[in-house]
Amino acid sequence: MINLIKMMIVGGALTLTASAVVGKTTVDLKCNTTSCNYTEEIGPSGTKDFQGFCTGAQNMSPKNSSMICHKTNGTTCTKAEYSYTNPPQWGCICTNWNDKHEEHPSIDITCPAAN
Repeated sequence: MINLIKMMIVGGALTLTASAVVGKTTVDLKCNTTSCNYTEEIGPSGTKDFQGFCTGAQNMSPKNSSMICHKTNGTTCTKAEYSYTNPPQWGCICTNWNDKHEEHPSIDITCPAAN
């Protein structure tokens, strides 16, 4: 009986961990021109982490690039933040609060001209 309880506890913990990993997806949006527009899909009750990259541009900075994440009626999106990682990137998180329908937030990325 004790072994059964231990298995249930471990199984429950693994299920919660798997749910957390599946719950949020990271999407890389690569822009190789000075302006890119994306329309993304988020399933019911889903969350996606969008990362915007300027490919081909050198010296990308928060002063010469941007990312705007547009919410829809059923979603909320965080304000995009710049990260000085290697490579540098922009990022925002959008959540679909509708538990029955997918939503399609749009994302705009601007990049410096390629050198």
